[in-house]
Amino acid sequence: MLVDEIEGLVFLAVGVFAHRVDLFLASQNVIFPAIVLVAGAVSLARNWRRREAAALEPMETLELSVLTARIS
Repeated sequence: MLVDEIEGLVFLAVGVFAHRVDLFLASQNVIFPAIVLVAGAVSLARNWRRREAAALEPMETLELSVLTARIS
């Protein structure tokens, strides 16, 4: 999905605002692999940060005895 969004922004910038749709279509051999690399890097960084955040906060079991001890 990120690939489609980036490609749409590039088309909007080059094709619509610059009125150069031909340039956008001609540069697809360069733009698409670059977009895939950027999207892959963003995805890896996002998953890596999520894994680090999850590792820092351990899960705590919620048992009835624990809850009653906290309340009283």
